[in-house]
Amino acid sequence: MGTYTPITSIVVQFLHPDLHRLASGDIERNTLYESTAYDTLVPDPVATIRHETQGLLIAACLRTGNMTCLPMIVNAISFSWQSHLGILRHIRNDTHLAQALNECLQLNTHELVLFAHCDLLYYDHDFDRLNLDGVDTTPFATPNPTPTPTNPTGPGPALSSTPPTDFFNDHALPQDVLKRYDNYQDPTVILRVTDLTPFHDLHGNIIRCYTNPLVIGHRVILQNGAVLEGTPDTKLFTWDPPICSGDTPAMICSWYASITNHALSCGYYVVPYKLLSKHNGSSNGFDFGRDLPTTKTPSYYYRWQNDIGRILKRSSTFPAHSQPAKRAASTNNGYHLLLAIVSDSHPAYVDQPILLTMHWPKQVFPQDIFAFYAEFIDNIRL
Repeated sequence: MGTYTPITSIVVQFLHPDLHRLASGDIERNTLYESTAYDTLVPDPVATIRHETQGLLIAACLRTGNMTCLPMIVNAISFSWQSHLGILRHIRNDTHLAQALNECLQLNTHELVLFAHCDLLYYDHDFDRLNLDGVDTTPFATPNPTPTPTNPTGPGPALSSTPPTDFFNDHALPQDVLKRYDNYQDPTVILRVTDLTPFHDLHGNIIRCYTNPLVIGHRVILQNGAVLEGTPDTKLFTWDPPICSGDTPAMICSWYASITNHALSCGYYVVPYKLLSKHNGSSNGFDFGRDLPTTKTPSYYYRWQNDIGRILKRSSTFPAHSQPAKRAASTNNGYHLLLAIVSDSHPAYVDQPILLTMHWPKQVFPQDIFAFYAEFIDNIRL
């Protein structure tokens, strides 16, 4: 049995709702490997994924007249997968795909889902979902409304041909931002605090976050390479947030990383662990105009601090009677609570950080190697 034989299904899921409903499905996994031993990926698996994706579209969009447009459409689609931490990681080469497959093996998952990002595509006003002639990589012209001078109500509003606002064109990112973003997405890269230097804008000015509505929509790329989604999703954020199972420094560090990823993916800002500093941001841990663009204040801030405070004060978030639980009851400001909870165990806040890792974990029965690895990594992060 080959290395990747247990992964029996590879699915392409379009993120455009209509294309997802019609065309999402399994692709032929044999085409991704050099042999049926399922040990070695082909040299350019992304090209193979694009070819298989094109096949899904051909099978689903039966009314398409000009099939020569399909390669152009598929080449504008990028692919990603979601790690067990909920982070979307882009697939650009065989190494990225191997990382996705290896995590499936570690989690004993037999299916890999590849997300097909369609946000660089434009759709004609009469796109009927079954005819890809109404899809292009450039905007369609706005149709002129038919004059109806005898109609007292006048013509209806014209359809807009303005570019979509919800897109993420990582190919257009500045080199320093793209490198930081890629390193953050890559689970094999460990970013040290000293690596998290500020970015530079087109004029050479130092910036601590990257924003460009023409490249990443309303999102923000933070100094550590993480992405803050542009629109807060309160329901998703408060529905099932991560819980902290203990109050050791390693457990708090692990929980803080999970709550940060959860918050950022829901459009809520939590200062990434490695960006926390007692010399930055006063009682909130960050400043608008420095760590975040001023467009996020004040309406975003008050929603963020209140909703974060509410989930931290839930009885299920921390162990009963633990120090974090007691501190969570002290105020309603979510940012004050986060700093209070981590300040005793964060290397940037304590006088002697080495004391946080005096006792290294040991693997104990019946803990498997993957669970122990995660515990060991939590201690290294301190």
